[in-house]
Amino acid sequence: MRAEERQRSSLVRQLPPRTQYVGPLTWRNRLPPPRCLKELSPDKPTIYLSLGSEGLEDLLVHLDVLARENVQIVVATGAPDVVRSRTVPDGVFLEQYVNTDQLLPHCALVCCHGGNGTLYQALSYGLPIVVVATHQEQSYGGKRIQRLGLGRTMMLRAVEKQGFGLVAAAVRDVLMDCGYRERAQEFSRHLHGWNGAELAAAAIENYLQAPK
Repeated sequence: MRAEERQRSSLVRQLPPRTQYVGPLTWRNRLPPPRCLKELSPDKPTIYLSLGSEGLEDLLVHLDVLARENVQIVVATGAPDVVRSRTVPDGVFLEQYVNTDQLLPHCALVCCHGGNGTLYQALSYGLPIVVVATHQEQSYGGKRIQRLGLGRTMMLRAVEKQGFGLVAAAVRDVLMDCGYRERAQEFSRHLHGWNGAELAAAAIENYLQAPK
């Protein structure tokens, strides 16, 4: 373990005595199911591509590279103009926003920037991840994913330098190695042992009601 990792680990072990770990809090929405669900082929693996706003436009023009991997891709754009104006290859579906609880059960892999919210969404469904990070916080999450054998990680600047084939190769490797999916499913079982929202609410209420 490197020096900075040992320091962080030491800080975690020295938390105040009243600190309580509640597990991850995963974000959910009540959006309708994605329109593309009825069009997805059960014969091809589905990738959920959620890259936020940073670098998304640059990556969209290279989706044909990924589509040639015999996969289908659902992209959360966040921007209505992209959905209306962009022409994409067959097997690529653009959605402005996505109800991940409806989509992820149909997916084989998630490709994202490495934000904690999307990482936990993917892992809660036992899905391996390919991280394309744009800054160091996302890179740290991606490195943890890779070290735990839950997927692969890279920086966006490396993709811009070496080409989108870098992402396609990582997706191919993760999909072909069933060990990634097996480890992600095991991690999912661990996550489901926690109920972060209820534990967090209970901890806050207990703190507020405790004598001061």
